[in-house]
Amino acid sequence: MTEPETEIDTLDRLEAALGQIAARAARTDAAAAACTRTDVAAALDRLIVQLRDALASIGEAEHG
Repeated sequence: MTEPETEIDTLDRLEAALGQIAARAARTDAAAAACTRTDVAAALDRLIVQLRDALASIGEAEHG
């Protein structure tokens, strides 16, 4: 059985995901051409969903 993710774990995971998105968006090499705005938008959408879920979990934990 795994332990539930803590708030810090969640924020660390989300920060890492955002860093990956930013790095991908900042690329200027040929590989960047394959990464479209749609790809970045989709990654950001996934990150937003994860963040909302994390915030909901935190709210539920605080209000028991």
